[in-house]
Amino acid sequence: TDATTNTHVEYVQITANGLSSGMGYAGAATLPELHQRARFMRVTTAGREESHPHDVTITHEAPNYHSS
Repeated sequence: TDATTNTHVEYVQITANGLSSGMGYAGAATLPELHQRARFMRVTTAGREESHPHDVTITHEAPNYHSS
């Protein structure tokens, strides 16, 4: 496989893992159930900062995490 294929596979895996995590938070076992339970929540800047790791030394960034 070439680098492009690996990048696409990695992206799909990261997306699927995130979706699975979100389904767990929502208590949804299926995509239709997730759709039914979905709610948009406004998160403040302070809340966003607090929800991410802080006051920790990171030696290697995760491939799906980019701090702004």
